[in-house]
Amino acid sequence: MRDPRVFTIAPGVPFLDTLARALLDGRLVPGFPEPDRPDALARATIYLPTQRAARALATRLSQLLEGDAALLPRIVPLGEADDAELELAAGLLAHADPEALIAPPIAPLERRLLLAGLIQAFARSLAQGKNGDTVRSDATRDFLIPTSAADAVALAADLEALMDDFTFEDVPVARLADLVDGEYSQYFDFTLRFLRIATEMWPAILKERQASDPAERRSKLIDAQAALFRRQTPPGPVIAAGSTGSIPSTARLLGAIARLENGALVLPGIDLDLDDESFAQIGWIGGAEAGEGGGGSPRDPGSGHPQAMMARLLAEELAIPRGAIMELAPHDADTPGNARARFFSEAMRPAETTDRWSALETRARTDLALAGTQRITLVEANDEREEALCIAIALREALEEPEKTAALITPDRGLAARVCAELGRWGVRSADSAGTPLAQSPAGRLARLAADAALAGFDPLSCLALIAHPHLRLGLSREAMRRAASALEIGVLRGPPAAPGLDGLATALARRREAVEGKEGWKAPRPVKRLTAQDWDAAADLIARLRDAFADFLPDATPREASLTSLAGAHRATVEALLRLPEEVPDDVAFEVQDDADSVTDWRAEPSYDSLFALFDECAAQDGGDAAGASVKGGFADYPAFFASLAAQRVVRPDLRDVHRRVKILGPLEARLIAVDRVVLGGLDEGVWPPAPQTDAFLNRPMRSLIGLLPPERRIGQSAHDFVQAACGAEVIITRAGKRNGAPTVPSRFVQRMKAFAGEALFAEIAERGARLRYLARHADTDAPAKPLARPDPRPDPKTFPDQLSVTRIETLLRDPYAIFAQYVLGLDPLPDLAAAPGPAERGTLVHALAEHFVEAYPDALPPDRETARATMQAILDAQLAPYAQEFPDIHADWLPRLTRIGMALVDWEYQRRDGLARVHVELRGAMEIPFGSRTFRLTARADRIEQRRDGGVTALDFKSGKPPSAKEISVGFSPQLTLEAAMLMHGGFKEIGPVGETPELVYVRTSGGREALSETLVKPYKDDARAMPEIIADHLARLRGLVARFIKGELGYMSRPYPQFAKAYSDYDHLARVREWSVSGGGGSDGGEA
Repeated sequence: MRDPRVFTIAPGVPFLDTLARALLDGRLVPGFPEPDRPDALARATIYLPTQRAARALATRLSQLLEGDAALLPRIVPLGEADDAELELAAGLLAHADPEALIAPPIAPLERRLLLAGLIQAFARSLAQGKNGDTVRSDATRDFLIPTSAADAVALAADLEALMDDFTFEDVPVARLADLVDGEYSQYFDFTLRFLRIATEMWPAILKERQASDPAERRSKLIDAQAALFRRQTPPGPVIAAGSTGSIPSTARLLGAIARLENGALVLPGIDLDLDDESFAQIGWIGGAEAGEGGGGSPRDPGSGHPQAMMARLLAEELAIPRGAIMELAPHDADTPGNARARFFSEAMRPAETTDRWSALETRARTDLALAGTQRITLVEANDEREEALCIAIALREALEEPEKTAALITPDRGLAARVCAELGRWGVRSADSAGTPLAQSPAGRLARLAADAALAGFDPLSCLALIAHPHLRLGLSREAMRRAASALEIGVLRGPPAAPGLDGLATALARRREAVEGKEGWKAPRPVKRLTAQDWDAAADLIARLRDAFADFLPDATPREASLTSLAGAHRATVEALLRLPEEVPDDVAFEVQDDADSVTDWRAEPSYDSLFALFDECAAQDGGDAAGASVKGGFADYPAFFASLAAQRVVRPDLRDVHRRVKILGPLEARLIAVDRVVLGGLDEGVWPPAPQTDAFLNRPMRSLIGLLPPERRIGQSAHDFVQAACGAEVIITRAGKRNGAPTVPSRFVQRMKAFAGEALFAEIAERGARLRYLARHADTDAPAKPLARPDPRPDPKTFPDQLSVTRIETLLRDPYAIFAQYVLGLDPLPDLAAAPGPAERGTLVHALAEHFVEAYPDALPPDRETARATMQAILDAQLAPYAQEFPDIHADWLPRLTRIGMALVDWEYQRRDGLARVHVELRGAMEIPFGSRTFRLTARADRIEQRRDGGVTALDFKSGKPPSAKEISVGFSPQLTLEAAMLMHGGFKEIGPVGETPELVYVRTSGGREALSETLVKPYKDDARAMPEIIADHLARLRGLVARFIKGELGYMSRPYPQFAKAYSDYDHLARVREWSVSGGGGSDGGEA
């Protein structure tokens, strides 16, 4: 074979365009293609790194042919080719030599599950004390022992990565045995026994199944192709382009292609500007590190230099100097592209030779930095949100110029998702070419929600999340589904939680429906009362449909321990039932997916469901094939996490047909060889780009080095090469964030290198260019200056003022009229919380019940024996707390001591008061009508307790579990509950008592249950108020008449918090009144804002 024919395309030169032109011009392979032969190109085979690059090259060749009839060459993507392509390329289908007879690969999911099953078996053997070991004998061993099926799957992924490292780096797994000596701990001896899964058990499984490991088979196929090229010259030209040869088998293939008589190798961006001495330093390991122990290499591909991989390729596989490499499209000496390439050559030079910067003349260095950084912009955003918006603005701005293309290149998929969302504000549809994990796709979310709901017993949170999924249909129309889900949420899921399971939901629904439709309906919240019979029927039907869908996919319907893949069939059936469309929707017609989230959508238009059902099919294929006894086992409780781990490792590729053709969002791998007019490089922070080196769970750095595996930093050099190639584009914007996830970040080492060479002043200019994008981002959501928001003061039709209010709502009308407007005029009621656990309000209700039922037990006289009364109170308390003991045992345990103290204090308090009482009324309802012309206003009350004394007087009492209102609040009229009850008593508002001539005594009874379990507070005038209580009561009634009159006449609006100092700390309607906005902006008016 001849000397290698190697070319390079300089950074910044459109790679694929240059490659296509060179191929058609005959510069790559002499004499090819032959003129006037339409089939000439078809004789060629071209290897490229990615499928995207292969499609782009085919498109560019078609464009350059300008419509001439021609057959395109066969283009094989080395990084993404399937086994059939590699077999065909390697000639295995035409040659039957023993080397070619390679067993078919084991499926990726099957590989993962088998390894996870072996890991579980290993963990069980330790737990059972086999092989003289136990889990508890060494605490450090728990770190590697999976505690669940999901942990086993995750550890299997780590083990796969280690096995692939051995395969790709041509290191025999048997080398692990070389690491056993006295310098390593007992922990590693344990690890080595664990790794027998890879060294002994896994090969045995492959042999039994007559299969091969995918990574090993891939390497063998590539080596077979290289060997075929070395044995014989192919009939047509063979060209490899764009690959750096980072994997040894790929490097051997590149070397074989370069030496073919009709072969050519085109390397991406070989640095021809760097001096030879510096280039020789790239990745060099000197002295004893190089070879002693057999683990070193004179070329360390773990080096962080952009040329690290290609330096190893030139030295070890091609064995040629850089001078032998020909440029296909060299930069002109004075072009911006040449200056950019030379700038990055200097900025990224090996650390050992950075002293040469000082040897450059100051003017020459400044000129090079100035020329090389033209049209480079650095955006240093505050956080990832601002960074994403800056990127979206930069991409959107590029679209203002016709035919201009733009791309975001970033390894941060979270940043890519943010940018896609930000572009949506301008109607620019985009998609991350790297794809989305199935677990985060609509299909994956529905499947996960179904599994989580089944495991959680359809508790309110999991059930609501499931029924809120936009693709859930259960055979219903979308409108019917929405109505049923809303009724189920309001009627059952909100408020006290139901018993577990769908049966518990059905029981709770029936009980609450009966309570609403029966005589006790007043106890239900108003949103529940508003549900119609059709709403309750729809909710019941939804529960029945859910029961049918989950019939075979519930913990009770599955064995306690089984192969988890066996649950995939039931899981699939459940998902299909959840997705079932109404019968009137044809199977071959899908609704158009709308941008509006409220639009009707059909799951058949969502591509992620294909991936979901493919995963179910693959799981079903694994079920029952447990010849090796290595299936992943567990109970239903293990399945949701197990499924989520499998779904997280599967990527759903986006449908690029409806995305904007001039905007691309790419990962560094997908971006290789792709040229656009504006490049945005996002996430230039340490740990993002380049990624943080990660050691595996099994071997530390010295161990990896000793057996010949690459260090964890091996990807930094490739990451640096991707950065330099992209940064040499015509227009480049580099972005980073000062904080990510709330934590400060460090600029990428690549950015720091640029700064070190360019100098502080020039680098500040580069950063200043990004200020424009930051300014636009900060003002993108800023509206034109507007007047400060005024305090809401709605004035609806006076006829809408309620005809009836209770004394407690009168207090609300005084303190916050807007709340009355929202509740009674707009008809808005706060919804109960989801799965609302009992709180202070329910505890206060219990206290009232204790006082009420005790009086009902002894309405006239108390028993002579106080112990009898205490026993009665204890029985009442036990009866009231019984439901809590079963449904909320923790709350029952917390409340029981406090309520017991309150109950016994109530008994003693009753004995103190009863002697002077003629009659006691509890929870007594009353009403008083106040005429206003043609309208009559009705004031209502439900008094906690009214005592008719033997001396003819009356006492009105109100129980408070919290702090009673102060005397000042009562005197000025902002707490008129008891004073208005007194007025009602004096005007005969309580029929059972009749009009009261003497002013009633008013008492607040605080039932805290603390050190002082019960205390009384007699209502008296405030110290600065000279009025007596009769005057205060009369004044409060008169002010109520005047206030209601002004509302009825339309003279008053429903202002939000007109007296902030007397407003409650929180209202259910504060968000509607936008209190935080107008109080902060100073829009409170002359009365003052929030204090």
